[in-house]
Amino acid sequence: MKIPIAAVLAVALCACPAFAQDKKPAEKPTEQQKRTTDCSKQAADKHLQGRERSQFMSMCMRGEKPMTSK
Repeated sequence: MKIPIAAVLAVALCACPAFAQDKKPAEKPTEQQKRTTDCSKQAADKHLQGRERSQFMSMCMRGEKPMTSK
């Protein structure tokens, strides 16, 4: 009889931390994160890679109109 009680207590102790976790609400993305996402999507749409993508991202993040050869 002592073994089932010990097993139940052990399971209860292991499960307690799972219930104690706080769940934070999703935070809104910052302006920088929005700009990064938008610039990255534009670069992907233009199929840019390597140096061209890096230059495009740099100009896009600064808010300049990037000039691409493609």
